[in-house]
Amino acid sequence: MKLYKADIEMDLRTRNMAGFQLLDIQDYPGQGSAFVGILDAFMESKGITTPEEWRQWCSPVVPLLEVEKFCFEDGEKIQAKVKVANYGGSSLKGKKLKWRLAEDEGVLNIFSYDEGLVDVGELNGVFHVQKPTKLLLTLNIEGTEARNSYELWVYPKKALEKKGVIIARDLNQEVVKVLEKGGKVLWMPTASSHFVAADDKALQSDNSVLQSDNATPYTVGGLFQTDYWNYRMFKTICENNKKKVSPGTLGILTNPEHPIFKGFPTEMHTNWQWFPVIKESHPLVLDNFAKDYRPIVQVIDNIERNHKLGLVMEWKVGAGKLLVCMSDLEKAAKYPEGKAFYQSVIDYMRSADFNPSAEITVDELKKKLAEEPRKITMKELNNISQY
Repeated sequence: MKLYKADIEMDLRTRNMAGFQLLDIQDYPGQGSAFVGILDAFMESKGITTPEEWRQWCSPVVPLLEVEKFCFEDGEKIQAKVKVANYGGSSLKGKKLKWRLAEDEGVLNIFSYDEGLVDVGELNGVFHVQKPTKLLLTLNIEGTEARNSYELWVYPKKALEKKGVIIARDLNQEVVKVLEKGGKVLWMPTASSHFVAADDKALQSDNSVLQSDNATPYTVGGLFQTDYWNYRMFKTICENNKKKVSPGTLGILTNPEHPIFKGFPTEMHTNWQWFPVIKESHPLVLDNFAKDYRPIVQVIDNIERNHKLGLVMEWKVGAGKLLVCMSDLEKAAKYPEGKAFYQSVIDYMRSADFNPSAEITVDELKKKLAEEPRKITMKELNNISQY
């Protein structure tokens, strides 16, 4: 729903745009299986939204917030424009648009007679928080059903504090010694040439790279937005046109109550504060690990391939504790939300909460990482389906 909202609001913010069309609002069983609808194939709710929520951004009259970003640091200014997409057939002149953000609220007067995209005013202010906080900004036009809402995240402004944890790029002998002595290691494997992409063509390639001293994980690419329509069909189209194939993933699944998120408010699913972390990621294929093993942050694969994928995982390794993050948090930390996640991971690892229940030896870990995942064979699925 986050991406549908973003796409539709982008259309509504575009002046002189004649309109937009959704090809369908239900899951589509024609060109493969495309589970992209807000309703299922029987036009019934899938539980991902409600009619009231959907009408916030897909109605004849929609209040809009135009802002550069959704994530901020303490002391940072917000400068946002408030607009209304008015296609309701009548003027809104004289109406009042009420806004509310945490304990603050205000009113903006609508002076325009116009229909179409109407400029209403600006919101300017400075954020002040003591801890990582998720806020909800609401907009509603008084006396009407027109309303909308936006999630914002604000984090304390402070330098990263990494003491007490060894941060490694390679699982080499020095890192192994740290684990053997009971140390805490954050392993962020670098996405480089010795990583093997876990698709059906890559698995047919020369695997001599697996003889390296370091583990050579099988991974897929990082993708923030969900893969749209049908992975196999668009994979076929890309390959036939010699274009890069999408990583094909469908967001994340996690437990918001896990202590690793004490400094990083989250839901069980992807939201905008995850953007830099996922953008810099290369999820790990966990097919060969124990069937009952669950990563802290799991990446959902498409149904055509259906690998078990991990973004954040943890194990007891000998006397030590290992947390594996398949995102380059040094790069993600350029953004407030990326830095907040990085710090939240470190704080978790330094706390008594960091006590992995799953155990593995270094040799077992390297062996599992080097094993080929189960092979996936996908037939071509062209744009014109036989069904």
